[in-house]
Amino acid sequence: MARECAANLTVVGYHGRKGPKVDPTIMGSAVQFMSLNSATPVLIVKDPKTREESPDGYFTMAVLCDGSKKSLDALALMSRMKSPQDRIYVIICEQANIDSKKIKEKVAFDLEERDCIDKAHIEIIPSQAGRRTKDLIREHITDNKDLYIDYIFVGNKGADFSGMVDDYLGSVANEIIRHTKLNTVFMA
Repeated sequence: MARECAANLTVVGYHGRKGPKVDPTIMGSAVQFMSLNSATPVLIVKDPKTREESPDGYFTMAVLCDGSKKSLDALALMSRMKSPQDRIYVIICEQANIDSKKIKEKVAFDLEERDCIDKAHIEIIPSQAGRRTKDLIREHITDNKDLYIDYIFVGNKGADFSGMVDDYLGSVANEIIRHTKLNTVFMA
C-alpha cells in the first residue's frame, strides 16, 4: 500500500485495537510485520505528542549512527522531518569494527550541509568491556536524567549486524523498539 500511495513514511501505533500487552516488551504483530517488511521508514508511535504540548515548543530528535547506510539514511530523514526549532542529538557508540571519530566527522559534515548543525549535539558513548552495544545505548537514553528525547531514528542491521537472514531485527533496533517508551522512526 505504501508503494501504491507513493508514501515517504508509514505510521503505526505500537499497540493494536486490543491495547497494550501484559508484557510491554512484546510488540504487536502489525508493528513486527511493518518493521521487517515496510517499503518505507516506519514511525512507531508510543506516546503521541505535538510540539505545542512540549514545554519548550520543540522536539528533541535523536539518531543512532554507526556509519552504516541505514543509520546515515535515518540521519537524512530526521533532518528533513525536523522543524527549525527542534534539537538534534546524535549518538555514536564505540565499537571495535567502526571508526567513531570518522563517523562523528561525517555526521557533523552532513548536518552542516543540511543546515542543522547549530541545534545539534553529537556524542560518542565509550565502549565497555563485556557490555553489548544495544545495552549501552538503551541505558544511555533511558537512564540519563538530563536527556529527554521525543523521537529516535534508528536503522536496522547496522555495522555490527551478524545475522544471515532478513526475518528478524538487528539487536540495537530491537532493543530500542521493544525496551524504550520512545516514538521510533525505523529504517526498515
